[in-house]
Amino acid sequence: IDDLNRALLKIKKIISKEDFENNSIKNLLNSLKEKSSKKIAINSSNKLQLVDRENIVLIQADHNYSIIHLLDNIKIMSTHSIKHYEKLFENEQNFFRANRSNIINFDHVEEYVKNKEVINLTGNHTTELARRKKKDFLIRLKAYADNF
Repeated sequence: IDDLNRALLKIKKIISKEDFENNSIKNLLNSLKEKSSKKIAINSSNKLQLVDRENIVLIQADHNYSIIHLLDNIKIMSTHSIKHYEKLFENEQNFFRANRSNIINFDHVEEYVKNKEVINLTGNHTTELARRKKKDFLIRLKAYADNF
């Protein structure tokens, strides 16, 4: 019986050590994932620019290109279409396709004018809200506000 107890104690120590190592690895991977996902690479005609997602106010379609509007009224012309950015941000709560031409960042929504279907954003940017997107927009805006 003593041998059995010692064997069980050894097994408990090994298992708890493995759990600790697995949790440490998971925490490290989560930390790296969070840090890496804060920036996106924007491909323009002559350079690749890394931009913090939180600095993106608006993404505007321009034929097969996109204009990325950042804080401080900085604009970057991207060689990707707005569809590329819609797919990139499809699992993120902060970004929303307001109409055929614009993706907005909820972090920069200042107000929504109901009777005009207009969204006012940081930096005097405005965009219209498509009628068919209104219900989804209001649900997402409420969910976003509730997370604060």
